[in-house]
Amino acid sequence: MTRARPHDTAREWLWIPAVILALGAVFALLQPPVKPDLAHDGSYYLLMAEQMQEGRAPETISPFVLRVGTPWLAGVVARAAGASISNGFFAVNVLAGALTAWLFSVWLRPHIPDFITRVTLVVLFVVLPYSPFRFTFYYPTLTDSVAMLFLLMGLILLDRMSARLDAARAILMALIVAVGCVFRELVLAVAIAAVFVRPWPATAAAWLVRAVPLLGITTIAVVRSWVVITPSRYEPAEEVWRWLEWKTLSMMVLAVLFVFGPLIVVLGQRWRSTWTAAIARPDLTVFVAIFAAAGWLGASDTERIFVFATPVVLMQIGKTLADIRVARGYQAFGMLVALQLVACRALWPIGGPLLPLFSEHFSYFSVWLDQWWRMFFLVIYAVAAALIIAIVRSAPRSEAI
Repeated sequence: MTRARPHDTAREWLWIPAVILALGAVFALLQPPVKPDLAHDGSYYLLMAEQMQEGRAPETISPFVLRVGTPWLAGVVARAAGASISNGFFAVNVLAGALTAWLFSVWLRPHIPDFITRVTLVVLFVVLPYSPFRFTFYYPTLTDSVAMLFLLMGLILLDRMSARLDAARAILMALIVAVGCVFRELVLAVAIAAVFVRPWPATAAAWLVRAVPLLGITTIAVVRSWVVITPSRYEPAEEVWRWLEWKTLSMMVLAVLFVFGPLIVVLGQRWRSTWTAAIARPDLTVFVAIFAAAGWLGASDTERIFVFATPVVLMQIGKTLADIRVARGYQAFGMLVALQLVACRALWPIGGPLLPLFSEHFSYFSVWLDQWWRMFFLVIYAVAAALIIAIVRSAPRSEAI
């Protein structure tokens, strides 16, 4: 692949904010917010923000009550601006989503030197229906946006740790995890991934350094000592078993396609490159595997869990896009991007009455679709995937990759 030109980073400082602002304006214009009776976990976070604004300890069911970071920030912003707490959530999450999109471009630089491909990947990242930026316009009272921001910080640091692993970087990762877990405990994924950073150490002391980031999870114990967990019928083991019984393979395949789009098939089409990347960076492989397992074993929000793996998955997809574009396959590059944008319904509102493009129930979760609609979507995506495979196969390839 061609090396990034020195002025590409400067251009990125102009292009990325412009992309975020433009798409934000589109989403604000076209996207109606979620109906209050459908805002399940968001209602708990809103209650927690109100409790903390009144000076009380947060009190609701687990695990929501442990995610105090975003509700607290939303209450602080709302009080400072004289706005509603809901608007405080929106402000916090939109800003976090925008910063996440910018950090995504930063993280891509050592992996995707081609400037145009990087900007394109940021666009694809932002328009994903469950991206922290776009989804906030639909459902603002969540904790996902800030959690994704900390995950991107962790991924950037994982790259630094893979170049040189030392105690200072391990401690910094522990701090990122410690603060991030106050927003959502899944930030621990980057600490687990850090254990698998290559090259493998030869000494016990080096393995201890790798374990340091795992200490960040101790903040959950601190939070737990402060919040008030009300009784609920939620039993983690029972819930995992229930979803394992209910979720079918077609649901999971459709969830992957809903989240990552039809371009995900290029990882299988160029499986040698995918396999080589997985072996070269086991830390990133473990990172993706954590969210794959959590999405399968978690509740109905399969897609919202899978989306946390998008930075790594889109980066790997981007290598194929960059390969085609650098080889001057502009037409093929454009067709691939267009297919992905259409599949993500980039300029179509999430939710609403326009079935089957989005589900009236709650965005589109594959587990809530009946069997007929699942088969319908799978056929549509199969056609899109076949087109992508044909385009990639016929496109020119760069000898530099």
